[in-house]
Amino acid sequence: ESYKDGIYKTYLEEENIRQKVNQRRFQDISKYLSNGTHLDVGCSAGYFLDVAFDKGFSTYGVELSEESIKKINPKHKNIFQGSLEN
Repeated sequence: ESYKDGIYKTYLEEENIRQKVNQRRFQDISKYLSNGTHLDVGCSAGYFLDVAFDKGFSTYGVELSEESIKKINPKHKNIFQGSLEN
């Protein structure tokens, strides 16, 4: 619901910054892992999924917010709305 209320509007407006931060985070991860499968729990609008996918990883995401899932790039086919419990 917070997405509908506009609370995360700023988060979504900062996509360019979030992409740069996630690219940096991915560089740190890639020191230990060069390919494989990435599961993003709480994937929000999928910004980290974008970076992992573009680097050749199979991507999976779980997100509670239906509104946030609508923002995820359609190239990500394995996105699930809900919690890990369901």
